[in-house]
Parts: sequence; C-alpha cells; structure tokens
Amino acid sequence: MPDPQKPASPLQQIISPFVDAVRAPRPLWGNNLQYLIEGFLYFGIINYLVIYCVENIGTNEMQAGWVVTVLAGGITFTQFLMGGLVDRWGTRRGLLIALGALVIGRALLAAAGTLGLPNEGDFSPAFMTLMLGIGMILLGYGLYEPASYSIVRQVTTPKTSAMGFAMLYALMNLGGWLPSFLAPARRAIGIGGLFWVFTGLTAVALVLVAVILDKKTMA
Repeated sequence: MPDPQKPASPLQQIISPFVDAVRAPRPLWGNNLQYLIEGFLYFGIINYLVIYCVENIGTNEMQAGWVVTVLAGGITFTQFLMGGLVDRWGTRRGLLIALGALVIGRALLAAAGTLGLPNEGDFSPAFMTLMLGIGMILLGYGLYEPASYSIVRQVTTPKTSAMGFAMLYALMNLGGWLPSFLAPARRAIGIGGLFWVFTGLTAVALVLVAVILDKKTMA
C-alpha cells in the first residue's frame, strides 16, 4: 500500500505563498502597482491637508480638522453605499470610474487653494471648491477599494489569495511611508504644488489600469 503524500515542511509552507505570488497573473501586479501609487497619494494628502486648509483655504485649525475627518471617515461610508456597484459594473470599469473621480476630485482640491479663489468667510469660493473636491474623492473611494479588492479575489487562486490580499495591505502601508520623503518637494513647490503633482500621479494610475488591466486581460 503506497504511503500517503508527505506533508510540506514548515519552511515550504512559508516560502510557497511568496513563490505563488511571484508567479501571479498580470492583473494582480497591475492592481498592486496602482494600489501602491494610491497609498502614497492618499497619505500624502492626509498628511498635508490641515496645513493646506489653514494656509491656502483660510480655515482655522478646527475647521481644517473637520475637513480631514469628513475625508477619512466618509470613505468608509461611501464604500458601504457604493460597493455593490462594482459587482454590477465589473471590476475594471468600476476601478476606472473610481480613478477618474479621484482625478477630478484632486484637481478641484488643488485648484481651491492655488488659483486665487476668494477665501474670506465660512463658505468662500475656495472652501466650497475644496469641499466639492472632497466630495468627488469620496465618490471615487466608494468604488476604488471594493474594485481593488475584487480584482485580487477574481485573479487569485485559493493558494495565492491570502498572499494577494496581504500584498495589497502591505503596499498601502508602504505608500503611507513614502510621503515622509516629501519635505524637499514641499519646500520647493508648496503644498498646493504637491497637490497638483498628486493629481497628475492619479491620472498616471488611471492610464496604467486602462493599459495593464485591459479588457482582454480581465476577460
């Protein structure tokens, strides 16, 4: 009677998910790349948003804190409301729409404090433009996170899914660490300039998704 299959050693069990991840399909790597970029952009904006509101929009620190709270807290709320749309539209389309909304929202965010809009009063043109941008960003994030995680679920196997989700989480944290190197750029172009750069990088992520996660690849 043949011996039962020998179980993998603990070392093999540790190494195997990483080997499987390296062999992961193109959509997973494309998704990981845009997710790393987005992690950098999200935390870059969060890190500077209070200062930007005070210096460029004319709010006080308490009002600026509420703006950050609306952005950070509203993301969870919009995901709850809009996550089901990704299942209806498809992951690729949902992610493209999400990134398109983020481009528009971040452009409005940057424009609010750099185009010379009046910032006197609680509901100044600069502040209203800022909040319109925040609203667009929230709509984008309502689709973005569900679409990104849905792609991982769609293109991984039971062997690679755990590592796929772990990589996504790790890349977001890595993106959150990268803004710590932005101080020289901030001194050179200001926070408003950085926000325009962030808008451009969001557009780059949109193009990457359109090219790497094309219809044939995601079929």
